[in-house]
Amino acid sequence: MNAKKQKINTKLKELGKTLGLDETTSLKSKRTAKNIIAMAVVAGVVMVLGALLLPNGQPGYYYGGGGVRDFQIFFRGFF
Repeated sequence: MNAKKQKINTKLKELGKTLGLDETTSLKSKRTAKNIIAMAVVAGVVMVLGALLLPNGQPGYYYGGGGVRDFQIFFRGFF
C-alpha cells in the first residue's frame, strides 16, 4: 500500500511541476480533491434520502394532509 501511495505522490509531483507548482502544493491539492469528492458524495446521499423521505418536497410533506378546513382560525368569516 505504501509503494502505491508513493507512486501516486511522485506522479502528482511530476504533474505539479508541469503546472508550475511546488511539491507541497501539489500534495495539498490531493487532500483538497479528496475533501471535495467526499462532500459531493455526502450531498448526493442527502439528496437521495430527501427524495425518498419527502416525495413532494418539503412543502408537500408539510401541507400534504391539510385541507381548507384546517385554516378556519385564519379565515373564520369566510367558512
